Amino acid sequence: MLRHLSAEHRITFLCLDDGTSGAAAHAAAAEYCEQLVTVPAAAVAKGSLPFYWLVARSLVEPLPYAILRYRSEPMRRRIAELAGGMDLVVCDFLAPSVNVPQLLPVASILFQHNVETSIWQRRARLARNPLARAYLQDQARKMADYEAAQCRRFDHVVAVSDADAATHRLDFGVDRVSNHGPFHVQFPPPGPVLKPLLEYAAAYDGALSLSETDAMIHNGLAQTRNITLTIK
Repeated sequence: MLRHLSAEHRITFLCLDDGTSGAAAHAAAAEYCEQLVTVPAAAVAKGSLPFYWLVARSLVEPLPYAILRYRSEPMRRRIAELAGGMDLVVCDFLAPSVNVPQLLPVASILFQHNVETSIWQRRARLARNPLARAYLQDQARKMADYEAAQCRRFDHVVAVSDADAATHRLDFGVDRVSNHGPFHVQFPPPGPVLKPLLEYAAAYDGALSLSETDAMIHNGLAQTRNITLTIK
């Protein structure tokens, strides 16, 4: 996806980095972005003391664990610093949105690869242990509140299917949502009209990887002449 975009646009790629991406991955970034900016972040291993601390905090904080684990004040500050020089902010996946400032000087898009609330609701239904079920129900409720609020605050949401797009409209009250694939988005004036932005089937070709599949989300900033892009 970024290689496709970089053919016509200048791309700045901003990401959390837990130190597991090697030098080769960083060097490969030149293939799909003009600038790579990384923000150090410690990986949280399951079963570790930091892991259990986050789980405990997720019981009392409004954020669910799946979002809380990616919260990074240094990342928030870096996005705020860079966003002013961009034309568009694109947040890829829900988790990185926790670091996107509420007020941005440019238009924004949230790419939704799943309806996260549905995933947590399913986990809660399938849980056999009563304590686990109670915890997962609480996490699903918090995820529903968070996901709905985030989807409504971005200027546009891109879903991965017609069914997911319908869920965003019905459950989250999101009007500005479209299915994946080549698409046009009209932002309120004077925001730009995006021409077909990406071939979604080509997404993630060349993206940096981290040790866990769901580990550090890569928060990126890209440009149409400046587009802010978040990618994993």
